[in-house]
Amino acid sequence: MSGGIDSSAAAIVLKEMGYEVAGITLSLGKGCCAFQNASAVSKYLGIKWQVYNSDKDFRRTVIDYTINEYKRGRTPNPCAVCNKDIKFRILLKIADEMGIEKVATGHYARVKNENKRYMLMKGRDREKSQEYFLAMLTQGQLSRAFFPLGDRTKVDTKKITKDLPVQKWIESQDICFVKDGKRIGGLIENKEGDIIDEDGRLLGKHKGIFHYTIGQRRGIGISSQTPIYVLRIIPEKNTIVVGKEKALYKRRFLISRPNWIFKETPDFPIEAEAKIRYKFKPAQAIIDKNVIEFREPQKSITPGQLAVFYKGDYVLGAGWIKEVIE
Repeated sequence: MSGGIDSSAAAIVLKEMGYEVAGITLSLGKGCCAFQNASAVSKYLGIKWQVYNSDKDFRRTVIDYTINEYKRGRTPNPCAVCNKDIKFRILLKIADEMGIEKVATGHYARVKNENKRYMLMKGRDREKSQEYFLAMLTQGQLSRAFFPLGDRTKVDTKKITKDLPVQKWIESQDICFVKDGKRIGGLIENKEGDIIDEDGRLLGKHKGIFHYTIGQRRGIGISSQTPIYVLRIIPEKNTIVVGKEKALYKRRFLISRPNWIFKETPDFPIEAEAKIRYKFKPAQAIIDKNVIEFREPQKSITPGQLAVFYKGDYVLGAGWIKEVIE
């Protein structure tokens, strides 16, 4: 229970379904409001509730990972890392200690047992579906995961939580430990470097590569008659390469550390849809082990982000974008 509306709604749904519910809040550097909300909701529902101090694990596993990715000139995806290596790992450990079989969260996603595999699926609310951030969960984790909001919409969630004794809900953030835009800057050294064009001509200076991501247009600080975008980040040279939008469109990229959900050992090549960031419309692609090729060029394929592969509502698997080939 994060102190947010979705996990609170999940607890209500579980109670309505007749389950015996225990609430767990992982500290994860949260502010006091999160604990107050979770405590108030638990008391209102008459369920046991406890806080588990996971700050050290969170710092080591998620914050340090995020910082290191930025230093490498990559754009991190801390939510996907946190779900697998913090939330579900720790919650399952607590569940084992309490003799509890299932772990439920407020994610909008579904799990279905088919052909001896636990399949991750999109939530029915397409606008809020969060399967993308869960695509690195293992079979062991998926087998014990339960998503009570998977068949519901955000509108449903607001309706069933309207009577809860909470004045202000905690809103989820892309990077939950960044309370304002300056927090990452306080964790990483601002090291000035060059901004160049594709021909190597010096156009200006930047104040730290972590301020930039592939496809970025605003905040580059370079005046130009035509719009320019961040095309590449070269961490070993502390350099940003910028250019025209058309240069952002690529077809092929490599993935690392793939997690295959639908099969332990897939038969390649696979035709599927690939999604290269959360707010991205899946596009047709061919998967050949760690090489992914879109049928049509796609904009801003970004190293460090998660690529998730689909067949309809089903998640086939996922992998970390390692390198853009062409």
